[in-house]
Amino acid sequence: MTIHTAPIALDFDEGIDRKTLRRLRDRFMAVNQHRWERARSALTYRQQAVLEVLPLVFHLNHPALPGYLDSDCPYGLSHYRPAEPTLNAARRLARTFSLKDEGRRKPDLEALFLMGSPGTLGHSVASDLDVWLCHRPDLSERGVHCLERKAESLAAWTLSLGVELHVFVFSAADWRAGRQRAEVTGENCGSSQHFLLLDEFYRTSIHLGGCYPLWWLVPVGDEDRYDECARQLVDCRFIRGDEYIDFGPAVSIPQEEFLGAGVWQLYKGIDAPWKSILKLLLIECYARGKGEPLLSRVFKAAVYAGETDPDRLDPYVLLYERLEHWLREEEAPDRLALVRQSLYLKAGLPLTRSAQLVAGWRTSLLQALVDDWGWTAAEIGNLDNRIRWRAEDVVVLRRAVVAELTHSYRLLSRLARDHGTRAAISSNDMNLLGRKLYAAFQRKAGKIEQI
Repeated sequence: MTIHTAPIALDFDEGIDRKTLRRLRDRFMAVNQHRWERARSALTYRQQAVLEVLPLVFHLNHPALPGYLDSDCPYGLSHYRPAEPTLNAARRLARTFSLKDEGRRKPDLEALFLMGSPGTLGHSVASDLDVWLCHRPDLSERGVHCLERKAESLAAWTLSLGVELHVFVFSAADWRAGRQRAEVTGENCGSSQHFLLLDEFYRTSIHLGGCYPLWWLVPVGDEDRYDECARQLVDCRFIRGDEYIDFGPAVSIPQEEFLGAGVWQLYKGIDAPWKSILKLLLIECYARGKGEPLLSRVFKAAVYAGETDPDRLDPYVLLYERLEHWLREEEAPDRLALVRQSLYLKAGLPLTRSAQLVAGWRTSLLQALVDDWGWTAAEIGNLDNRIRWRAEDVVVLRRAVVAELTHSYRLLSRLARDHGTRAAISSNDMNLLGRKLYAAFQRKAGKIEQI
C-alpha cells in the first residue's frame, strides 16, 4: 500500500496559519484512525466493545456502563462527541443506556490515549492494552483516587472479555514536572524512565478522545525551542489552547535514564523476552548516541513529509530499521539475527501455518520482512515448531537471550559509570527490581532452570 500526500511545511519565523495547522492535525488523525482500526481488528468481536466504549465510559459517569462506582466520580472528556458506532456499542452492553445532555459542564478529563503495541506488527493475542487517562491539573486527590478505582473496576470487566487493561491516571502538568505517583509494579515502570516512555508514547499512541497532542504541531527542526513554539501557537491564537494537551518535547534521552530503563527491561524480559530484547537494544542504541534522532522524531518527520502508509509508519518497523542500520554498522550479525528472531516471535504469527491464519495486514507485513531477510522455509518452520524443540535446544536459546539481555545491561552500567551520572531511578525501585532479577537470572547449584 502506498499512501503519500504532499509535504506540510511549518515555519514559525516566516509565519504560520490556522488552515495549515488544521491540515497537519487532520493528517495525524488519519494516521491515528488507521492504527485504531488495526488495533480493533486484532480483537475478537466481543473484545472490540472495549476499544469502542472506553472513551464513553470516562466521558460519562453512567450507572449502566462498565466501571461505574458512584455518582461522585469525575467525568467528562474535553471536546469529546461520541460517534454513532460508540453509542451503538454502549447500547449493546446496556439496553437502559441513553445519552443525556450534560449542559456546559467543565470536563474533568483532558485526554485518553492507547499506547504501546496495539495497532502495530508487535500486537499479538497476548498483548495488553495500556491507556493514559489525563485529568485536569486541579482535580482533587479524592477525585484522582476515584478515577483509579474506576480504572481497576474497568480492568476487571475487560479481563472477563479476555483483555488485560492497564489505565494510568495522571495530569499532563504532573508529567511535565516529573512528579511520579506510582512505584514500580508489574506494569508501571515507576521512576525508571520518563523521556524514553515519552518517546514511545509519541510514536505509538492512539488518540481515543479529548485533546490532541500539542507535540504534533511543532516541527522536528523546531523541537529544540519547543516551549517557545508552543507558547506562540497558543498566545497568538493559532490554536485553541484547550483543544490540545502538552506533554513537552522529546528531544533526547538524558544519560541518567539509561541504567534504570535497562534494569526495567531486564525485569520485563523475565516474562516477555522478545519484546525486551528489542527495547533494550534500542535503549543501548540511544545510549551510544551517534546523533541519530529519536524514533518519535523520525515518525513525526515522516508524517510532515507526507507519509501516511500505516506499514511504513508502523512503530515496530521503524524500530527494526533503526536496529538493523545500527547493528550492520557495528558488524554484529549474530545480534542482528537475534533481533530478527525476536521480532518474528513477538509478532506471534506462524507463517508456515498461514493457511490457518486470517490473511490480514500483519501477516502480509511480516511475510514481506521475512522475504527481505532471505529466510528459508526451513528456518521459519523451525521457529514455528519450537513447541517440539528438545529441552537442550531451548536451554541454548534461553542462555543466548539471557546473555544478550545482560550484555546490554552491563554496557548501560558501564556508560553510567563512565559519565558519572546518577541514575534517575529511585533507590527503592532499583532495589526492588534488583531482587527480582537476582531471583530470576542467578544460576546456582541445585536451582532448576525454568525454560
